Amino acid sequence: MKPESLDSPRRPLILGGIALSVLLLLSAFQTEYLPTLKALTQKTAWWIQDQIHLHGTRAPADPEILVIGVDEASLDLSSAFPEDIAESPTLQLMQKGWPWPRQVWADLLEKLFASGARAVALDFAYATPSPDHPEWDAAFNAVLEKYKDRVVIGADLLFSENKLRLIPPTETILTTTNLQTEPRIGYFTYWPDEDDVVRRSSVRSGENTNEARSFPAALLDQARIPNKVPGDPHQPHLIRFGPDNAYTPISAHELFIPAVWDSNFAGGSIFKDKIILIGPTARHFQDDVPTPIGVLFGVQVHAHTTAAFRHGHLLNEVTDWRIIFGIALTGILGTLLFIARFRRPIIGIAALFGTVALAIYLQTYAFNQSTLVVAMLLPASGSALAGFLSLGYDYMHERRQRERLRSAITGYFSPDMEQQILRQPASYFKTLRGTHRHITLLFSDLRGFTSLSEKLPPEQLVLQLNEYLDRMVQTVFETNGSIDKFIGDAIMAVWGRLRDNATEADLITDARAAATTALRMREELTKLNELWATRGIEPLAIGVGLHQGEAVVGDMGSQLKKEFTAIGDSVNTAARLESATKQYGLDLLISDSLRARLGPDFLCRTADLVKVKGKNEPVAVFTILGKTETTPPPPGLAEFETGIQLYRTGDFPTAITAFQKAATAGLNDTLTTTYLERCQDLIDHPPETWDGTYTLKSK
Repeated sequence: MKPESLDSPRRPLILGGIALSVLLLLSAFQTEYLPTLKALTQKTAWWIQDQIHLHGTRAPADPEILVIGVDEASLDLSSAFPEDIAESPTLQLMQKGWPWPRQVWADLLEKLFASGARAVALDFAYATPSPDHPEWDAAFNAVLEKYKDRVVIGADLLFSENKLRLIPPTETILTTTNLQTEPRIGYFTYWPDEDDVVRRSSVRSGENTNEARSFPAALLDQARIPNKVPGDPHQPHLIRFGPDNAYTPISAHELFIPAVWDSNFAGGSIFKDKIILIGPTARHFQDDVPTPIGVLFGVQVHAHTTAAFRHGHLLNEVTDWRIIFGIALTGILGTLLFIARFRRPIIGIAALFGTVALAIYLQTYAFNQSTLVVAMLLPASGSALAGFLSLGYDYMHERRQRERLRSAITGYFSPDMEQQILRQPASYFKTLRGTHRHITLLFSDLRGFTSLSEKLPPEQLVLQLNEYLDRMVQTVFETNGSIDKFIGDAIMAVWGRLRDNATEADLITDARAAATTALRMREELTKLNELWATRGIEPLAIGVGLHQGEAVVGDMGSQLKKEFTAIGDSVNTAARLESATKQYGLDLLISDSLRARLGPDFLCRTADLVKVKGKNEPVAVFTILGKTETTPPPPGLAEFETGIQLYRTGDFPTAITAFQKAATAGLNDTLTTTYLERCQDLIDHPPETWDGTYTLKSK
């Protein structure tokens, strides 16, 4: 596997495809081909904006606008004392029940204008004459004529036969020659968005004979206050609503209770120069209007709109799809580039949440500081979707590469090492390209297996060899070693070839792991031989060589076949130590570089000071008898080590005596016999020079 495979050259194309797909999807959301999705997207965007409106910067309340409400207390007069009602003709008329006699409206207007009100608007429809009491309509008509330049009454503007139709007040209360020029008429209709929330209003609506000013616009005109609504008067504008407690209704009946009039309204002075709206606020009128800041009475919506028209507290909605598309494109590309740069899932997920948070922040900032309404839902959703798709692709790609990597390394490394490589594949691929490593090597080979293979049937041979290799490989993996290669029945195992900048502690760990593995191989082969004996299969013997040193590690071979291996002098030394075990009658030889790092936990026996082929410097070699805690020194070991020292100083006769004592004590093996023969030969044929070394005659 090439290192580049973890960063596929197709990745930029995949990310580009993700960006394009998301942009096309966002475009589809704005078409009529997906009306349900478009409506859902729009409603969600409105809801988000309403939350920003609800918790964001509101327009200040206009202190010159007051609201008077026809509430439950005004309808049932439960809070008025009987004597108050007896003293007030207007309250007595109210007591007749709803709808109030129109004389009440005449009295109410007279009282407010007498107090100095600047303009008054009545948020009620007077579409039909009063039955049986034309005098009430006449009184109301007279007051409307008297204050015709300061009063507004409502009219319905309804859709009928696919067009807007104006439903004016009855002629018995409003006499006019031209509805379109009549300053006292204002339509009180609002058209909510598709989610039934009222967010916008215009100065005028309708056309021809059915055109009229809106209720707030008519009220400002009658108050001689110019509105600050820019552009086409028929264009609806988003309203920035005021505080929650703005335009709290005053109960209408309280204006006719003298004690309340004097105490609460300062004898009417609070109405001086005020713009006053009168409308229904009792729940049974069902004049509840959903708005971005909650449900308000219709008359309160008129008050907020009047203030917005008067002071220009309007919001500019960004509806140009090209702008939204540009924001979305910027967000998508930015998110993808960020994820592509860092390539870590946790950072990518944080970036996605950060993108959404940034979109909300920007939308909130635009609303609070720049009177802009920029629907960031689609850009944020597009960026998040593109990010999740990118993370998903990276996850699937990485998972696929991890599986390929796992397949490539399975059988070479222990499970722990596999996990380490999978966590840090870059280090593995760096090693593949070739690098120097301080490694620990183990070579093992079966003795006499070639001749044995000529005697056994192929099936039995393969079965026995596989059983042997299974046990041996398991011992390597148990100490976090890796299998470099199999050479027939021979095994090459390595520790530390993936580690950068090995410390002394690392080298000690590797040396002990290799030595432990060699001892376990010895034990496992003994168990296998016992098992094979029960099957009538001949036993096997093993030779193991251990060495530690510098080597070049990398992916080596031709374009058609490569293998991850190590080469160099250290590898050759380990291989020759394994081969030399046959000459000494031992099953294990280790170099002095490895012996120095084993410490006192391993009981060792000196084998020789040899010169291996291709090297000038001698190598001290040893064999491991076992672990100190479980292996007592064998009888004769001390005499044998004394003999080795005498042998290396050239005192061959005394050395023979020491080796004979070792043999007599019980250490009468091939290695002791070899030294007895070698000392006698050196006595018989004295060397010209002697440095205590022996040159191996084979690899």
